[in-house]
Amino acid sequence: MKLAKLTYDDIDINKINLNDPKVYKNIYKKGNTIGVFQMESAEARQMNIDAQTDNIEDVIALNALNRPACKAMFPDFVENKQHPENMKLIHEDLRSILQSTYGVLLYQEQSLSIFRLANFPDSEVDLARRAIGKKDMEIMKSLEEKLRDKVVKDEDGHILWHYGLKQRGWADKQIEDIWKLLLKQATYSFNKGHSTAYGLLSYITAWLKTYYPTEFMTALLNSEIGDYEKIAKYIIECKKMNVKVIEPDINKSIDFFSISKSSILFGINMIKNVGDSVIPDIINNRPYQSFNDFITRCNIGKRATIALIKSGAFNEFNKDKSTLLYEYCKSAYTPTVYKPVKNLKTKKQMFELGLVEDEITWKDKDLCLARLNAYNKNKYIKKEKERYEKCYKEFEEKYMQGSIEDWQFETLSMYLTVDPFKELRKILKPFDDMGEGIGLIAGTIFAIENKVDKKNNKYAFVSLINQESKIIEAVTWSSIYSRYQEFIKSGTKIMCLGKKKDTLFSIDEIKLLDEWKKELKGSVYNN
Repeated sequence: MKLAKLTYDDIDINKINLNDPKVYKNIYKKGNTIGVFQMESAEARQMNIDAQTDNIEDVIALNALNRPACKAMFPDFVENKQHPENMKLIHEDLRSILQSTYGVLLYQEQSLSIFRLANFPDSEVDLARRAIGKKDMEIMKSLEEKLRDKVVKDEDGHILWHYGLKQRGWADKQIEDIWKLLLKQATYSFNKGHSTAYGLLSYITAWLKTYYPTEFMTALLNSEIGDYEKIAKYIIECKKMNVKVIEPDINKSIDFFSISKSSILFGINMIKNVGDSVIPDIINNRPYQSFNDFITRCNIGKRATIALIKSGAFNEFNKDKSTLLYEYCKSAYTPTVYKPVKNLKTKKQMFELGLVEDEITWKDKDLCLARLNAYNKNKYIKKEKERYEKCYKEFEEKYMQGSIEDWQFETLSMYLTVDPFKELRKILKPFDDMGEGIGLIAGTIFAIENKVDKKNNKYAFVSLINQESKIIEAVTWSSIYSRYQEFIKSGTKIMCLGKKKDTLFSIDEIKLLDEWKKELKGSVYNN
């Protein structure tokens, strides 16, 4: 709200339009609910698509329906919403009670309305409320007779109270059916008051996402600092929303994500290997006129400087990352100091080195010393060159392996400005379009959860970012894990053959993506 320059008055539920068609069309109906309160899960997104959520009552209902004991009601909810003329009610008395949930008994309050319908006094309706809220089946069963039909008389036989749905013309089968639903409610049901609060907050976040997308996503990213998996998910959502997220800038980025010219600027705090302790030095020494200016005035250590280079933080200086890494290696190298000698070697040594050819030359000590120092300096230069080349080779092997895209993923845990899977979109189906069974997926590993099975064998759940910038959850069972363990590392780009079931992909074979591309040389891939 601060980024969007809004106040709480701007999102007051008594003032905001809860029936804004743009919010429902762009967010709920399309399942674009990443970042929307209570609606982020894949299941919740699909439920909104299936229900074509188009009003606040639907939002409130879906909050309740997306609960373990309520999910079984969802198909009826959708069917009755889409085809109200076919909606079947146990009894017409329920129409007004269940109208907002399309004939589905969903909320605790609806159950209590049915007890009132059966002429329960308020004190006993409250007893039913406690029974449902506390899942007390004994109390619930004690209410069954009254719900059906019970007459309470005084000692003289005068009717004091007449309970039950029977007196309203309900048939025994209808009462039996509603009683079964009420018993189910007592195992788990959602309070509409809670669901309403959640639903309204859900709508407000959807409204902010609709009208302030850049500000909303910036705040969302900042809410998950340190959780690279969630950050990656939200970056992917930004791409879908056409909200541009750009690499960090050494002169503009702050600790966290910020807005720069309608784009989201990556925060320094989110660059891997750049610790919190060095951020004040980076910010307080600004502005930097060049990379050399930066390393001269801001000594933050090798690890952090290399991470800044690979992340793209120095792009404004118009030098590629490889050049900057080379320059940094050169600047960080400390050569030994050459010192001329003041004393000559022995006569024999000088002759063996070819620095003296006769006795006359040997007697000229100044000439011999000059020749010895010239010899030593040439030797020093050669040795220093070899020492630097060794240092650079070690630096290159340790810090300069992989591609520009690998470096971006290494430091930012995602691809922002590069796309290593661009050509794969022509070959691989979108993951959601793949049928269940054998299939092929590709992606970069960005999260690994190692496990041990009952036989003490290692296996792992692996999260991949695929060619759609979609996060795919995959599993390598123990027999597969043991064969491909060397490939299962964060940042590795792989091609996987396996089986899809629901949203999980079970891996059977793995190949490094580059090797797979080579094997396809001359095929469709290269045409």
